[in-house]
Amino acid sequence: MIERNIHITLLLFLLLFSSACSHKTVKTSIQEENLTAYTVGDYEIETLSKELPKALAIPLHTKDFNPQNSALDEITLIKLDHALKLILNGMIFEPNSATPVENAVYIVQDLTSILKKYPHIIIQVTGHSDSLEKTSHHQDLSDNRAISIAEILYKLDTKNETYAKGCSDKKPLFIDNHQSDNLSNARVEITLYGNKENMIDQCQ
Repeated sequence: MIERNIHITLLLFLLLFSSACSHKTVKTSIQEENLTAYTVGDYEIETLSKELPKALAIPLHTKDFNPQNSALDEITLIKLDHALKLILNGMIFEPNSATPVENAVYIVQDLTSILKKYPHIIIQVTGHSDSLEKTSHHQDLSDNRAISIAEILYKLDTKNETYAKGCSDKKPLFIDNHQSDNLSNARVEITLYGNKENMIDQCQ
């Protein structure tokens, strides 16, 4: 009788142990699926959102940031849902030109030195002109501005996949005709993504 009780006790123990192992396996499987869904690029975006403000000495704004209500910094950094956006405004280019001024080159060089540590991040450069610039070729001007900034990244040997596109003067940040506002409209935006699935057309 005692021996039978021992056998029953051992059987119950084995059943409980088997159930516990099975539960643990399921839990581990769920954790692995979550890690797979969270890409390396997504992780780099989150890490970069903490490093960039310190490295460039700029504040990090939320996606609700509205330039109409707040003054733009020389570099404005905005954390979006699946991306980071940097707005370079002010005297970025020579008037009616796609040639970046010296200070703008330094800014992009500083950014490049950081991005080299995050090779999975995708870079999207969009150039913008303002409606007051004395040219009838706003599209060409904005295309060339995007390309000129992207070329700095290329020459500094970044491994990041990079896209460049001009948005003409069709997407202003400010709609007033004040000179300072239009100066901010003639800008370059650099959007950083963790993966291609999150990319959008910034000119729309």
